[in-house]
Amino acid sequence: MEKNKNRISREFCIWGQFDKKSTKVLNQIQLKVYKELQGPRFDIHLTLTGPTKDVSIEGYQKIRKVASEHRLIKLETNSYKTKNLFFQSLFIGIKQTHGLVELKKTLDEEYSKKSDIFFPHISLYYGMKEKKVKENMINTLPNLCKSFVLDKISLVKVDEDIERWDVIDQFMLLPVAK
Repeated sequence: MEKNKNRISREFCIWGQFDKKSTKVLNQIQLKVYKELQGPRFDIHLTLTGPTKDVSIEGYQKIRKVASEHRLIKLETNSYKTKNLFFQSLFIGIKQTHGLVELKKTLDEEYSKKSDIFFPHISLYYGMKEKKVKENMINTLPNLCKSFVLDKISLVKVDEDIERWDVIDQFMLLPVAK
């Protein structure tokens, strides 16, 4: 199976990224997968919206505004999963909680994106391997934490032709109210 030819290769996306504790755990899992399966290297993330061809100063300020109006989110995990898609090959499934769906909806509205499909997941591997190879990999991974904390949104420049993803800037979400 090939990469999706309908994807725009050079674009901007908005990712959700994680607090230090969650990032450490996720990076350890991702590194284990990378050492075994190889594939492109990318920062651990959950894609919230995109693609968009350009981000103006106004668009940049919209991202900052959204971050300043939303609290960090405790993401609930499902399990390790696989698909026969290059960019959803091996990943951690994430439940669609109210806070996560609202954050995505707000970002989509700010960028005039109309998307009824939201498949929240944390990719561990991009690439094409047989299902059995990925299932064997999953069997070697540690038990999955029940949750991870998404505490920032990031503007990311994407160039999938050269398998490069560059975080341009990050915006902290509000802490949980006490």
